[in-house]
Amino acid sequence: KFISYRSCAIALSDINAMGGRPLGYQVSLSTKETNTSFYRDLAKGFKLFSKKYGIGLIGGDIIRGQFQLSITIIGEPYNKAIKRSGARHHDCLCISGKLGEGKLARLATKKSCTHKQSTAAYLTPEIKLEYGSMLSKYASSAIDISDGFLQDLQHLSEASEIGFNLDKETIPIAKGILFQDAVMCGDDYQILFTANKSNRDKIDKISRITKTKISRIGKILSKKKFKFRVLNGDKVLNMTKIPGYEHLFT
Repeated sequence: KFISYRSCAIALSDINAMGGRPLGYQVSLSTKETNTSFYRDLAKGFKLFSKKYGIGLIGGDIIRGQFQLSITIIGEPYNKAIKRSGARHHDCLCISGKLGEGKLARLATKKSCTHKQSTAAYLTPEIKLEYGSMLSKYASSAIDISDGFLQDLQHLSEASEIGFNLDKETIPIAKGILFQDAVMCGDDYQILFTANKSNRDKIDKISRITKTKISRIGKILSKKKFKFRVLNGDKVLNMTKIPGYEHLFT
């Protein structure tokens, strides 16, 4: 049931990062499994997901073959679709949550694949729809960081054609993981976004209302001399190698 729930949550994270309202989802399943308990467990995961987020399963397909589960979530913008390409020179860079929680939960799952506090961030990642909907009013660009913070930051930089100065001390890192691992590991279903500095009070209000930690971690450069650089005091950290998740090559 965790496979089906997690697959849906991962797809929902992308909709949320674009300021979208989910309307329903479709499931495409390929499997050679004949044991009915397998299908019952998958159904339990879908049921839990639908109940938590109020989204109905509206269709899909099942075929016999190598195991593959694909989820398509259909949605529409609450206000406007937040693209990756909207960042502007006077915006600040912000992120929700803490980096590395997904990896810590994944490691805990390898020891015990049972649902508890230490494994929840991996088995049943939480997608905060209220936070995403409210953020859509003020974010100029956004992306979910499931493929790794630095890798997805690069996508934001390329789409908006700007660069970022990051302050290492302000980047929120989960307790128990190294900084280098946290900014590269992925499996954190948080939103990295830019917003005009004039909206600072509104962003703080969203943080309080939705009980979501939001950190300001950097500034946009007036000219794109590089995609980003991480500053530790007066020193620039070497972060040139970014082994994030590659969908076609991992």
